[in-house]
Amino acid sequence: MTIFKGAVSVYTLLLLFLFPHSLAAEPASVFYFSPNCVEAQKHVAALRLNKAAQLLSEEKTANPNNAAVYFLENYVDFYRLVTSQDFSII
Repeated sequence: MTIFKGAVSVYTLLLLFLFPHSLAAEPASVFYFSPNCVEAQKHVAALRLNKAAQLLSEEKTANPNNAAVYFLENYVDFYRLVTSQDFSII
């Protein structure tokens, strides 16, 4: 009988931790390279970081759940840091 109670408590804990995440109020983020993101990636590769940041800002406004924007923004921050070596910009 003790084994059965232990199994029930394990399943209860699993349900408590996994179930609420599936009922999230906000829609899940997506990782989609929209045309704006592709264009921004080209500008990042060419080190036109201001134009890339502008395109990413537009994409963030249009699609706030697009995780690709944050991925590309990290590249912009990285290249700004490496090219300027100014740690105060981050």
